[in-house]
Amino acid sequence: MKRVIIAVIVGLLLLTVWSLLAFDLLRFSREQALDFADCLASGGKIGNTIPRRCEDLSGKVFEESLGNSAEKSDLIQLFEPAINATIASSTLTFSGEAKGFWFVNPSFPVILRAVESGQTLASGRATSEGNWLDTDFVKFSGKLHFKVSTTTLAELVLKSENNTGLNSDNELIVPIILETK
Repeated sequence: MKRVIIAVIVGLLLLTVWSLLAFDLLRFSREQALDFADCLASGGKIGNTIPRRCEDLSGKVFEESLGNSAEKSDLIQLFEPAINATIASSTLTFSGEAKGFWFVNPSFPVILRAVESGQTLASGRATSEGNWLDTDFVKFSGKLHFKVSTTTLAELVLKSENNTGLNSDNELIVPIILETK
């Protein structure tokens, strides 16, 4: 009887040790996250910082992209979508305000592109809702229609189209996430 009890206890201890080792091997054999969104999706630990940071199971840390909104805020501001917003439809509605010189003939180009491939998913124009010849901020809005087959990290790019040569290479880049519908 004692032999049976000892055999059961040894068996349970071996099973416990094997389970712990197998769990550790599985945990560390997982493919490392490739970027912030992948880390987030795989259950990485999120830090309480701005920008947010995510640590994957291997200890690698990824930082959330905030685009260049802060450095362009004196020229152009996007009200919607928010930075890193998830768009769960095939239409992206955007609005904001830009200094009048950002426009040419009351509009400017807008591109939606996939981060990983650089592929243009949609393009169009933002249209002024006021006097675009004004040197102050002028409201704008627009819509882009796109189609994605998987969740896609993307950038909404709002380009200055000033034909005076000043600030002609300015663009606002806002990261967003496109989900399939």
